[in-house]
Amino acid sequence: MLEGMESWVKWERTRRNGRSRFLWIFGVLGFGMTTGIIGSVIMYLDMSGIMGRRHPVPELAILPLLVCPFGGYLWGVMMWHTVDSKYLSARKKAESEARNQQAIEDLTQEVAELRREVRKSKDDRIKPSPNQL
Repeated sequence: MLEGMESWVKWERTRRNGRSRFLWIFGVLGFGMTTGIIGSVIMYLDMSGIMGRRHPVPELAILPLLVCPFGGYLWGVMMWHTVDSKYLSARKKAESEARNQQAIEDLTQEVAELRREVRKSKDDRIKPSPNQL
């Protein structure tokens, strides 16, 4: 089984929704816009003199809203690649472990059958046949 199965189930759902949706929802809107809004608020407070100094153009505080979504897109690409490669690696490992487990079960069954055959042949050699009596 995949380690952290619950989180991989969520990732499979995210993966089914597609990379583009992930980049827009989690990258641009989730990370980029959130960072942009927080950055803009901090810059505006700093530039407008509320935090002590005054800047001649407080409207520059809008820059994070323009730049951070692009950074969010890049962050989304990086996260998609990182999480997806971990997912594929874990999935490959789980499939390999399942195949190995099946092979072990098959071999165990084969060994049990061979033991029965050996016992049967020993019993046949030890028992005297009706002709030998």
